[in-house]
Amino acid sequence: MTKNSIAIFGANGALGAPLLAALESPLFKDKFEKPAILITRDASGKQDTEFIRYVSGDLVADPEKVAEIVKGVDVIVSLLTFSPEVAIAAEKVVFLVKPKVYIPSQFGGDISKLQDVFPGFLVEKDLHSEGLRSKGIKVVDILTNVFAGGPWIYEINAHFGIDTESKSVTYIGSPDAKVSFTHLDDVGRVIAAVAVRDPSELPDKLLVQSGVVTPAEVAKLWETRHDTKLAVKTPIPAEVALEDAKKDWAENGFQFEKFFHYSQVLIGNGYVYLETDDNEFINPGQSLWKWKSF
Repeated sequence: MTKNSIAIFGANGALGAPLLAALESPLFKDKFEKPAILITRDASGKQDTEFIRYVSGDLVADPEKVAEIVKGVDVIVSLLTFSPEVAIAAEKVVFLVKPKVYIPSQFGGDISKLQDVFPGFLVEKDLHSEGLRSKGIKVVDILTNVFAGGPWIYEINAHFGIDTESKSVTYIGSPDAKVSFTHLDDVGRVIAAVAVRDPSELPDKLLVQSGVVTPAEVAKLWETRHDTKLAVKTPIPAEVALEDAKKDWAENGFQFEKFFHYSQVLIGNGYVYLETDDNEFINPGQSLWKWKSF
């Protein structure tokens, strides 16, 4: 069976190390054409391995050069922080290379489900994927909801209502609201699993989760890790927070400093919980690996 060749854009963010670890693990190391090409702005300090070859390239500044470097690869994975500039450059490269599969930097919630609350919220990500699909490119969006691992959830947790400066927590809705999370290590494994798979088997969208956590559990863990008690402030009813957020959005649009608040409103109203997922498709019966617990 032919193995897929892989190119990766960017590896300095939260998902770089988990993806490289997955590709070099016994689970995947013999399932792709080695080495994978990793495009980074400056490869001078990087050491090539049997599995990864580092190549200098600036996607935004010179997409044509990057396209020439990765010409002929089967799978392109973007781990770059999404921005209009990155999207435009990535589209140029992908359209020039025409890989069998493109995995964009989605890795979050199902944006289409959020539009009735926050119209236009992160919609550029979906438009990026849909635009390439309309040109005949196989695009696979991997949706993970909230991250766990590293600082995520453990220290970066304002979207659960925790204010570490005042050592307090303000819940929106129930403190026992269910929230789907995916550990960074599992995200890396999922990307690797998609990258090595037969493209004809892949859907346009995959929803995965390592498990479910609640705001109360996140707060309890922070208290344990810091040996500090969080003061519980008066909870905000979920429906009140939702209506206030909708009104604010309609009047003022997206405000970056409110990103975690938007996320908490969505969490409190059940938008960040998956009742069904594609875990069995990507990792049937946990036969490939065990999903990491919170």
